[in-house]
Amino acid sequence: MDFQLTFLTKPRSRRYALQINLKANFETAQEIKALGLPVAAAVFNLGGGDRKHFREPFLEIPLSAFQAHWESQVYNPPCTHSTEDRKAAFLFSQALLPLLLDATKKDLPYPPTLIFTGATASVKASVNFASFASSKWGLRALSQSLAKEFGPQGVHVSHVIADGVFDSARGRSYGLEPDKLMDTDEMAEAYWKLHTQSKRAWTWEIDLRPFLVSPGIGYR
Repeated sequence: MDFQLTFLTKPRSRRYALQINLKANFETAQEIKALGLPVAAAVFNLGGGDRKHFREPFLEIPLSAFQAHWESQVYNPPCTHSTEDRKAAFLFSQALLPLLLDATKKDLPYPPTLIFTGATASVKASVNFASFASSKWGLRALSQSLAKEFGPQGVHVSHVIADGVFDSARGRSYGLEPDKLMDTDEMAEAYWKLHTQSKRAWTWEIDLRPFLVSPGIGYR
């Protein structure tokens, strides 16, 4: 079982991202610590889990699919549903927060940061999205609780509502015009700006969307 971890650095005014596959245990945290480098930022950025049941009438959602959505977003107990996306913010956070807390004692240019990627469903549960939306609400609640607990300890915790379709191979396959797709490079810039915020003006939550998407309504 893997997690996705993203380190952000900006040497010589250039941003780099490095993805590392993590085992679902705390030995991995020690392996990262053994590298001798502080963890400056970690980004939990996963999709919606079970795509087959992503949008479905509530009475037709199998329990295994509902569990899979929650397991891909919030927690990871024993699961009967076969999915490669069983990666949970709960375990991710428990593994990474000790390293981020250690980083608060280092002389870093910016505060250690933990960022969660949400979705429109994080704040708006639409018809036929009971499974996905409830898991995204859970992820948002977890991030808010962690922000209140670990902010005073020096770790900046943020939640990003990605209110739109990403400009990716899958996003383009939906047939939307380019201006209705989210620019992932610009999204990365927004994440970087969250990471570089001063402790005296931290943001917990932002929402990002293409200009043709109206807040809480959808495409114009």
